Amino acid sequence: MKSLIQLEKAVEKIEQQNKLEDQEIAWKNNGVRHFLLAIIIYFVAGLVLQVASYPQSWLKAFAPALGYLLMIFLLQFAKRFWERNIYKQ
Repeated sequence: MKSLIQLEKAVEKIEQQNKLEDQEIAWKNNGVRHFLLAIIIYFVAGLVLQVASYPQSWLKAFAPALGYLLMIFLLQFAKRFWERNIYKQ
């Protein structure tokens, strides 16, 4: 049987792991993260289009970045719909 000290250490370790998981979840759902990803997508798409010599490449690079932001926005509604109507427990 584990001693009280060992159990306290185990609980402390679990609490630390939960804290890290909460931090990771908060980062994944953070609007700043999504905005930074959209900026990165814009610049990568712009560079690819520029190298490929497309006219108005930087203007056209907005399409994938806006598509990403739109997808994130719409997925939030899809998730709520799924939770309420399909995943009922």
